[in-house]
Amino acid sequence: MKKRIFCYVGSPKGENSVTFGLIKRLLSLLDYHDICYSQIFSPSNLRIEKCRGCECCFKYGRCELDKVDNFDRIKDEMSSSDIVILGTPVYAGSVSSYLKEFIERLSMWLHIFKLAGKCGIIVVTSSGNSLCETVHYLKRIMQGWGIVCIHTLAIPVTNYVDIENTETNAEIMKCAEYIRNFLYGFEKPKSNYYLEQYYQTLKRMYLSVRGSEHYEVKYWNDNGFFEFNSFQELLESRYMKK
Repeated sequence: MKKRIFCYVGSPKGENSVTFGLIKRLLSLLDYHDICYSQIFSPSNLRIEKCRGCECCFKYGRCELDKVDNFDRIKDEMSSSDIVILGTPVYAGSVSSYLKEFIERLSMWLHIFKLAGKCGIIVVTSSGNSLCETVHYLKRIMQGWGIVCIHTLAIPVTNYVDIENTETNAEIMKCAEYIRNFLYGFEKPKSNYYLEQYYQTLKRMYLSVRGSEHYEVKYWNDNGFFEFNSFQELLESRYMKK
């Protein structure tokens, strides 16, 4: 079975983006017959409607906007992938507005560990500061989805970053090696302090209303999340199903 990788780059420059170029270089190192990925999605080829705050996703597990922009196709792509890569340039000290809109359309996933068992890669570029802050934010988002972040590429740039630069290329190659190890099962994603605390917090909250018709509570119940003592146990159950 082919291993799948999903990529979204939150830069309006599309293929002219430094962040896009870094991810393209990374994927070129993984271009094997049993690894596949769809196109690298970005604002240049993916129109995303802005979240309206209607809370239908939280209450009923659906987003009415999916009918408008077919974002459910993106959800399917992510759900069927083994690795999720998110990339962004730093804009105003954080992720770009384009990536923020992408994340907001997946807000409900932050409460149900929808992507538990998958690995994540974060790629951030900046010509100034806030590299670490932006990486930290994206780690929290990925972990909220249940993804274990296995590596980050935080690359400072000026007007242009030479992807063939020895230091940059070494970082990209290291990242590719991490991906290979997890794709082929040499390593498995492991829980961490934040994921365990978040899991226990949500578990306590939803246990207090267990039996409710609220979508998130039903999702936890239907997927047996209440029966696990830890997020690590949840992850291990996902490994067994693969």
